[in-house]
Amino acid sequence: MNAQHIGFIGLGVMGTPMATHLAQAGHHLWLHDAQIDVALNLANAIGPHAVALEDPRAVGAHSDIVFTMLPHGQVVQSVALGLDRPGFGLINGLKPGGLLVDTSSCEPWLTRQTAAALAERGIGMIDAPVSGAQWGAQAAALVFMVGGAEPDLVRVRPLLEVMGKTVFHLGAVGCGHAMKAINNCITAITLMNTTEGLLAGQRYGLDPAV
Repeated sequence: MNAQHIGFIGLGVMGTPMATHLAQAGHHLWLHDAQIDVALNLANAIGPHAVALEDPRAVGAHSDIVFTMLPHGQVVQSVALGLDRPGFGLINGLKPGGLLVDTSSCEPWLTRQTAAALAERGIGMIDAPVSGAQWGAQAAALVFMVGGAEPDLVRVRPLLEVMGKTVFHLGAVGCGHAMKAINNCITAITLMNTTEGLLAGQRYGLDPAV
């Protein structure tokens, strides 16, 4: 795989190991986080192929592909479109043909709104939320649930495979986030039902450890 210029925004417990894997694969990283010290520290840890930048626009201006790993869809939309800081969003830096890959867990309707706004500038978007938690990010064993156009997925699949072990293409943009939301919902319901079962068992004298 040829070295690419890749942006990564959101360097928390998931984003930091994901970005590190991309750097270790030989790519040039342009980093940003709401806490600038986090981006600076990671850039220093990675070495000369990583640079911390002060805003999303700068990341977009240096990158062909930008990954985001952020708390929810409103934050992604703000970073992508510059809603909180007009003129400083990714949309103001990425060139036509650029691509945003959002690995956050987001509301699919917001994802589609963001993708539509980027498309007006000739910028593509893929939603690729993950399963695997922090350990999966550290071990490069994440599972990606992808929504987006097939050519865009072909373009980024080698990068996803650097960070994870499995990639599922689920349909158009927004489908990845819809699947992640459904997955989270099923997980929560299962946890609640399991807890109810444990409580019922205790009332009948069963030992939860058994």
